[in-house]
Amino acid sequence: MIRIADAVSVTDNVVARAVDSRDTIMIRSIIQEQIAAGCDYLDLHAGWDGKAVSHMVDDLVWLVYQALEAGNVGLCLDNPNPEVIAQVAPHVAGKRKLLINSSTAGRKHLGEMLDLALEHDAGLIVLASDDSHFSLDPQTRLAVCRKIYLRAMDAKLPPERLFLDAIAMPLVSYPESGQVMFEVLRAIKDKFPHTKACLGLSNLSFGRRHRRAIHRACAALAVWYGVDAMIMDCRDKELARIIEAATLVAGLANPDDEGTPAA
Repeated sequence: MIRIADAVSVTDNVVARAVDSRDTIMIRSIIQEQIAAGCDYLDLHAGWDGKAVSHMVDDLVWLVYQALEAGNVGLCLDNPNPEVIAQVAPHVAGKRKLLINSSTAGRKHLGEMLDLALEHDAGLIVLASDDSHFSLDPQTRLAVCRKIYLRAMDAKLPPERLFLDAIAMPLVSYPESGQVMFEVLRAIKDKFPHTKACLGLSNLSFGRRHRRAIHRACAALAVWYGVDAMIMDCRDKELARIIEAATLVAGLANPDDEGTPAA
């Protein structure tokens, strides 16, 4: 399981203030918490809505250098604007494993993001959506995944570097979104087995009470349905134990692992 830590995001007020004030001590503390919790990648999100490109680039580059100083995990650049990624990715490439988060299946957008992933030897997260909307029909999402897969293979992106995001939509607005997401996860693993099936846990619980309980339930089911990577709060120790236990129950644990999940 690839664990992508989601806590370095300006959607969190503490992180937003730290980025705005260039509070190195605060942001490195947050980053080091994720690393200590065992993440494989840090998702770095400096915002995009309403910001000028130059502002987004400056903030994201600053976060990159804080992460490079704080530890040795992979970095996931979270911005849908290819112009931003093009300016920030060179600061990471060759220094850490790199993921780009994210593209849609829109022809121009996907083409630009694939070019950047190839140029910088990066993985690419692509949402199972075109540019117009997020469909709640599993077959529509699967057809989009097929289009993404064929474009990526034509571009010569290795399939193991293609992360297909099954899309977790808020249950508060779309009660059926969990069921749709799990159907898409299973279909991705069946039809495109060499790619990575991916989802973001926090999106599902947005606007609901007991968010951590929802994340834990979702993670256990996602393991059974074949998820390879989750964008998640890696600081949640109970979530980590549930993922480990679900992996064991599903028969997916490494045979060299010993014992039972940590208490």
